[in-house]
Amino acid sequence: MENYSDPGSLENEDTLFVKEFLLAEDVIEREPVEVVESYSMADSRAWCFARIHNNDEMQDLFFKWYHEDELYFEMNSKIGISPNWRTYSSVGLQPGNWRVELQDEQGNVLEEIEFVVSE
Repeated sequence: MENYSDPGSLENEDTLFVKEFLLAEDVIEREPVEVVESYSMADSRAWCFARIHNNDEMQDLFFKWYHEDELYFEMNSKIGISPNWRTYSSVGLQPGNWRVELQDEQGNVLEEIEFVVSE
């Protein structure tokens, strides 16, 4: 899998890469609040925040949330041309093992995070 998180000298090329991909307690005004690595059922939602660099054309990216390895929720996010495009997605929680992926239009996984929701 190609690493899109280490852009290096790509900022001058026509390309898209993920600058930041994380879980948070919330997203307010398109910024993550309190970065987390896991959740409990006391939390109402999981929030995934992504910061994207896109010098190319408008593109669709997809947040795909998996609970116990089964697709739970999918959200399309249109990414405009920007060195600092911010987007996010959230889901209601159930206990167990989770994974959220950020995929491009071809289904390539650009980033993923695994986490656990405890009782």
